[in-house]
Order: sequence, then C-alpha cells, then structure tokens
Amino acid sequence: MVGGVRLPRRFMFSDGVVAREDPVWFARRFLDARPWSKQREVLRALRDHDLVAVRSCNGSGKTFTAALATLWWLCAHDEAMVITTAPTERQVKDLLWCEIRHLHGKNPEAIGGKLTSTRLELSEKRFAYGFSTDTAGRFQGFHSGNILVIVDEAAEMREFIFDAIFGCLTSENAKMLMIGNPSSLAGTFYDAFHKNRSRWKTVHISAFDTPAFRVEEDVGPTSTSPLDGRSVPQAAGFRRNDGESGGSDWEVGEDDGDSPSEGELHGHPPLASLRSLAPPYASRRGRGVELSIDASIDASTDALGAGLKPAPAIPSGMATPKWAEMIAGQRGVSSAEYQSRVLGEFPEEADDTLIAMRLIEAAVGREFEVVSDDEAVMGVDVARYGNNQTVAVVRRGSSVVDMLSFGRSDLMNTTGRVIDLARRHDVKRMHVDVVGLGAGVVDRARELNSVRTIGVNGGSKASDSEKHLNLRAEMYDGLRQRFADGDISIPDDPELISQLASLTFSYTSRGQLQIESKDKIRSSGRQSPDKADALALAFGRNVESNPLRMWILAGDGVPGSSSPRSSRRRWVRWD
Repeated sequence: MVGGVRLPRRFMFSDGVVAREDPVWFARRFLDARPWSKQREVLRALRDHDLVAVRSCNGSGKTFTAALATLWWLCAHDEAMVITTAPTERQVKDLLWCEIRHLHGKNPEAIGGKLTSTRLELSEKRFAYGFSTDTAGRFQGFHSGNILVIVDEAAEMREFIFDAIFGCLTSENAKMLMIGNPSSLAGTFYDAFHKNRSRWKTVHISAFDTPAFRVEEDVGPTSTSPLDGRSVPQAAGFRRNDGESGGSDWEVGEDDGDSPSEGELHGHPPLASLRSLAPPYASRRGRGVELSIDASIDASTDALGAGLKPAPAIPSGMATPKWAEMIAGQRGVSSAEYQSRVLGEFPEEADDTLIAMRLIEAAVGREFEVVSDDEAVMGVDVARYGNNQTVAVVRRGSSVVDMLSFGRSDLMNTTGRVIDLARRHDVKRMHVDVVGLGAGVVDRARELNSVRTIGVNGGSKASDSEKHLNLRAEMYDGLRQRFADGDISIPDDPELISQLASLTFSYTSRGQLQIESKDKIRSSGRQSPDKADALALAFGRNVESNPLRMWILAGDGVPGSSSPRSSRRRWVRWD
C-alpha cells in the first residue's frame, strides 16, 4: 500500500497488453504516479512515435517522466531493453536512476527484478541499464526487438555519441526519447526541432504549462476505461471565478473563451502576475480538480465522482512562480537564461553567440540590386579530416550565388572541382584556407594560373591585433558586422545556418576577440563549421575600415617569383 492506495501486487499478462496501449494507465495503476498533462503527452507520444524529443524548462518533471517511460517499456514487453544515458555520471546515477529506484520501490513485488544503482534486470533479455560515456563503443552490442534509448540532458550530449545511439535502433520496434533544456543552438537535439522536425515528434514544456502556474485540464472525447468499460466525461473548460468573497480561483465550466490562452501561457506575464499565481485547491464545487479522459483507469474515478479528491500537491523541485519571477528579475525576460530555463525555448542567442539566429534567418534569400561591376570572389575551406567537407562559396557583391561541398578527396580532384566552379562564375579572386591540405590546393591552383589564388592562414596576426587575436577572428568579426548591417544574402542551407548559429566567441585577457577553434569544436563532437568558414573566407576582404592582411604563396603569376613551387611567403595588403 502506498499513500493509502492499494497497488496490484502482481503484473499479469493482461496488464501488459493494456500497458502497451496506455503508459499513463500503467503509471497510475502500478506506480501510483499522477503524471500531469505534459508528462502524459510525452508518454503517449513515445507510445505512438519512434523518435520523440522534448525541450523543457527547468523543474518540469522531465526526468521523472523518463523514469516512468523506463519502467513502462520493460513491463509492457516480454523481451525489452532500455538504455539510458546522459553527459555525466551524476545525471545518470543521482538523477534519472534515483527516480527509477524510487518508483520501483513503490511496487517492487509487481515490477520485480534485481535492482542496482544503474541497472534493473527482470530477466536475461529484459533489462534497463544506465551509463554516461565519452566512448561511442559503449553502445555496441545493444540490440533488442523492443529497445528504447533515453538521452537525458540531450542538448549537452556530444555528437558522436548520437551516431552510436542511432546504430542501436535497428529493430522494428526501436524508439528514442531525447529530453533536455534547450541551451545549445546546434547538434542533434537542436536539429530535431528545426531542420529534422519532420522526423521527430516534438514536445515543448514551458514553466507556464506546469501545475504551479495553471489548473490542469486534459481535453478530449469521452473515454472508456480498459478495466471496466465505464465512460469518463470529457473535461470541461476552466474559467476564472471571482466570487463575492473577493477570492479568485478556477471553476469547472463550459469553455466560454475565458480559459487561459496559448499566448498567455507561453508569453511573458508581468511579474505581478507571477506573484499572484498559487497552486489550486480542490473543493466540492470542483475547483482545482484535474479532469482527464483517462481518469477512470484507477481509483481516481470514484474520488472525482464524489467531488472529494484533493488536488495533487505540486511535487517538490518543480517550477514555481517565485522561481520564474527571480529569473525574470535577475536576468530579464529577454535573456538567454530566461528563454531557455523558464520558457523552454531555444534562446535567440546565448551570451557567447557570435551571430544571432534572427540575423542569420533575416539574411536568407535577401535580395540586392544587381551591380554589373561586382566581381565574383570565392572562399574555399579544404577538408582536413575524414568527416569534414571541402566547401567553396562564391559571392558576387553581398550575395552568395553558389556553394559547392563534397567529402574529402585527393588533391588533384579537389583542385579541379574548385577551379571548375571558379571558371563557371568568372571568379577573379579565390581565398583558400592554407592550413593543412589547403596549401597543396593553393600550389596547384597557382600552377594553373587561371584565377588569382590567395592562401589565408587564419591563425596569423590580424591587421588590427589590438581588437582581434588572429586573422580568423578578424574575418568573422567582419562577417558578423555584415549580418548586423543587413549587408549579406545567404542560401537557405540548414547546415550553413546551423554552423553560423553555433559559432561562439570569447575575449583574451588583453581584450582581443577570439573565435572558438575548429579543433575545439571537433573535439567536442560537434560538426566542423566548414561551410561557415568558407563563407567567412569569401567575405573576408570586407572589413571596410581595416583591409585584411594575408600572406600569399609566391609562385607562378606573382611578381618576384622565379619558381612555381617556391615556398617563399610575403605579406601583402589588399583592399
């Protein structure tokens, strides 16, 4: 018996059949859990879809939902596997698996199995296992006809781990649940809500959706209990009732348009409104009682019928108006922290974001008047590693007119494809990242002598070294200014947009701007910003008040060179 409620002590075959149909029924009947509306939405989304992504505010009970999903999946299938992971061991052991252990402890006789700190084994082919890892190989060998992979704090997960996870989802009934705070503007979690949205069932949870901020309702048609066939009435709308006593509370009634609107819930309410919000309380008039289409699935039906069931208390640790007011007051409602932690929205830009997403999106397809004497310039970023791409971006004036990208190839093929693109657009000047394999492309292009080729070393000294750590920072600072001024047009390319939005900056102790290096980005498991770098190279000349200083490989067609293979380098200044 848990909290005065007698739970079934055995999990029967018929229970498994019903559990597969409704995870919420399982949570209520066997775990005495009362998931609120968004938690129910997540559980049923996982039942109906293979890929589910949940972006959420802090304190929404998302980890508790993942724990419910873990036990539901194991109990609903004769053979099943659940793999849970998170960026750190603490997030696995002390957060998600703490919830799993707590829920299992509510009804250990019915759930059964051997439970340790991060493993629950019901049988040899029916178990859940949690771990954190920086090694993709940890996911090898996990295969089952019914497998569920849960990624907690998914926005923080390194990208190569996701590649390994997708390799586990080979069976017909394989599912994946990603949950997290929307803190990063790049990666698999971010893409699930943007360029890959059509592949994922997405759920959004704002603090203003949570129980402390609103009276719960689960609007739907009349439902039939899988236990006894009794009908449950559809939930009515809720309206504010201002009684003569001066109190203000919620009352069950017909939906007359006074119910909280979506805009009110997801907008930025005044701080005074946050202070006035308080958890609802139930009464015989039905104030604060949660009506749901599946309310008769367990003992709650009788309590609702009698009008005596108290409204569930707000679980500890969930978002409260006091907390939301604190974040709004400390950081402001337009801050990245408020947007992510309170609203559950991807911030327009983090504090260290180089180019705001709104500026990037505004530049997509922007039209400029065609000027006949605008020369074509091309930026080329040559692939250095196996998964990187060689990217060539052609711009004419302020507009990108073409972009070519392909996987790593041999030197001759790479140079040939780049030169072919340059000829097709009558490119007058080509800026090539000379670090690594790019030097070979520059050498070969200069031998062909078909386009003026300039090798650019992003790590070299900037022309304004007081403001910029190196030339790469100076180029990107100029690119950022173009976006801010509305003086650039880019194609609607999801990879380019994502790479631009994920660029971050910081300052040295001398106050010099520095851009996160490609090596650091790659080591963190994120996608290399090859397209963004090629764009910066293409527009690199345009630091209007401060022309860039770059080095040129002396060779064929360069004054002062006697050998096309000369390795001599000299500084030039070009406007």
